[in-house]
Amino acid sequence: MRSATEQMATQSRAKSNAREAKILADGIQIEEQQQAANPDAEALPPRYEVRRDGAGWSVYDVNTGRVARKGALPQNGLTRSGAEQAAWDMQLDENEARYRQALANAVR
Repeated sequence: MRSATEQMATQSRAKSNAREAKILADGIQIEEQQQAANPDAEALPPRYEVRRDGAGWSVYDVNTGRVARKGALPQNGLTRSGAEQAAWDMQLDENEARYRQALANAVR
């Protein structure tokens, strides 16, 4: 049997996850509306790309031209699939930040 505290924590996590999903959905909707209003505007290019290097594969941040970092870990010396997955994950995080910013700007 679960305690009342455990049930409250589970409900709180569920509400938080629902809020996060709503924020992302709103961000996507805002971006789609902006692109519909200005179809000639180019979408932002991906921030991360995978390149081969001497130690395997690395993820590069195209904004800085340096090896990307995930937390404190540089994303170099990876397998190709590992680098592609890391770049994908980092791009998802970047897109989420862009959606949040678009949402924040739309609310103002």
